[in-house]
Formats: sequence, C-alpha cells, structure tokens
Amino acid sequence: MIASGPIYRARRQTGIGIIELMVASAIGLLLIAAVVGLTVNSSSAYRAQIDHARNNENARVAVTLIHRDLLMAGHFGCMATMDGFTNNLNVADGDLRDAGALRGFEGLDNMMATEEFLPSGFDATPLNILPGTDAITVRFADPERFADLASEVVTATSEVTADPMGEDFEPGHLVVISDCENGDVFQVSGENGANVLQHAGTGTPGNNGNALGTTYLEEGRTRVYRLEGSRYYVRLRDPADQDSHALYRSSIASTGGIVNQEIVEGIANLQLLYGVDADDDGDPDSYAPATSLDAATWSDVVSIQVGVLAVDRSDAAPPGGCRVRSLLDEDDVTIFNRYAPHRCSVYTSTIFLRNLTRNLS
Repeated sequence: MIASGPIYRARRQTGIGIIELMVASAIGLLLIAAVVGLTVNSSSAYRAQIDHARNNENARVAVTLIHRDLLMAGHFGCMATMDGFTNNLNVADGDLRDAGALRGFEGLDNMMATEEFLPSGFDATPLNILPGTDAITVRFADPERFADLASEVVTATSEVTADPMGEDFEPGHLVVISDCENGDVFQVSGENGANVLQHAGTGTPGNNGNALGTTYLEEGRTRVYRLEGSRYYVRLRDPADQDSHALYRSSIASTGGIVNQEIVEGIANLQLLYGVDADDDGDPDSYAPATSLDAATWSDVVSIQVGVLAVDRSDAAPPGGCRVRSLLDEDDVTIFNRYAPHRCSVYTSTIFLRNLTRNLS
C-alpha cells in the first residue's frame, strides 16, 4: 500500500521583487558614481598637469628671453669699457635709446611717481610697472648686423661710409660706430649712395648735431652696428583685470621710436639682484637690489640673478592664493586671486655679464 500525503510543487519565477530592484539600482548607482568620480579626478589631474607645465614653460621662456639679452649687454664692438662713448641722440639719460649698457629698477609695494631706473634716474612711471616688481634695461650693438668702415670718419663729417650696408642700415635706424677705444651712437637721417650713411640733426629722436665725438680710422677694426635696446618689466594687460599679469618688453623700432609689447602671459612677478665684484677678480662678492647700488658700484656689476613667478590664467583654476616662500630678495610673495597654490611656478637663473668689465655708465 502506498502512503498518501501532500504533494509539493516548485513555484515558477514570475518577476523581480521590489527589494531586488532597489538593491540592483543602488549597486548600479554606486558603480556609475565611481566611474564618474574617476573620470572627473583624472580630468582634473590632467588639467592641473597641463597648467603646471604651461606655468613652467612661461617662466622658462621669460627667463630665457631676459638671459639672451643680458648676455649681450655692453657689447659695443671691441671696446673694453664705456669710456670714450658718445651718445649723439636727442634723448635723456636712461632712455631706452641711451648709450649706457645697463639700468636697473627696484619696485616698491606702493609705487610712487618718483620711482626711477638706476643709476640714470630715468622715470619709470609711464611704464605702469606692477608694484612690488623689478625691471631692467639692456643695450648693446647687434653682433649679427654690422658693416666695416670703408673710409676715415672725422668729427666734423655728417657721413659714414661702410660696406656692406644692405637693409640693416636705412634712414631711421639707430646705429653704433665703434673701434676698440671710442664709440658713437647716432640715427641714420639719410643715405648718399649704397654705402654712405648720413647723420644730420633730424628725425625722431634725431641727432643733436652733425658731428661725431671722435675720429675713426679705417684700420679693419672699426665697424658700424645696429643699436639694440630691451627693457623688461611686469604690468597688467588690462588695468580693470587684476589677474591679467604679463611680462612686457620695450624695444627700439626701425623708425627710431620705442615699441612696448607683451611677450609672455601669466608672469606675475620679476625680481632682480645684481652681483657686485668688490675686489676686481671678475667674480661677484655679493648680490644686492638696484636701490643698494650707487653710481660707482654699478660699474662693478658682473652678474645678475633673475627670478620670475608665473601663475595660471585658466578660468578653471579654483579660488585661492598663490604664495611662495621667497623670490630672490622678496619674502612671502603672495598673489591673492583665483589662482590655486599648485598652479604657481618659480624660475630663477644667474647670468654672468660677459661683455661688461669696469664701467657701465
């Protein structure tokens, strides 16, 4: 006899319950959140790396440009010093078109109208230099644009004959004629034939007369060069935007005027220290700001320390302050704006002035 009893049958799955659905949704949301977070973090890290690289590049380019001109400071042919050098242009001492090799500016936190380039005393106010930042002026004869003197030049003449001239020497250009003992700066007022430059007292800025300061002989060492001048400083690109820092350069135009141009964006500070050789051994014994040097000490400057601070101009930068412990002689340099601390870059370099010896004035 077979015993009888209840028969159990397996129930068929008919759907997902609300509990299972909620658990699955929660797990899915967690996975999505993790993926989104990873993507955002990766994107932020990538942008930060790009910003940091851009800052480093801006700082490096700024120092490189200044470095390049400082290496040429004081090159006026084979002259060993600036003794015997005459500036025949109608410009004030310290003007970018002056004959001096080097001028420095020490910026104060509260810039006053009397601040000036040293040792010349040239007024820096029109440049709108950013308070608390330094500036520097460099002048030299371009070693790649020159012509050899072709005939004797006496002080009373208003013409200089050199060969070959070409397009590097045309009316309006500022030029230097130099041998190993003397030099003159003048503006070309006209041409008399292919290789003859005139320097009458006309033009802008023009010459203060038709005569030069010395007699030059055709001895194979007298040359005519194009005069170059650069002035580096930091200012705001837009006075209404306090975050728009940039490095600017003033240079001599082909017409004899001065051109001011922005050359590197994001540069918020420029600091300079001057290496003074006190014992005449050719090496700097100490470094000092421009205001610590008197007229006599400037002739002992043999090297310069350059420091720049670059900051991010990206709108994606989070709010905050950019602060560095020191930038050469400036301590606790802080830029309060939207820049983040990790998006500031400092770049420094020491440049030896190979063309300057004992006299810069």
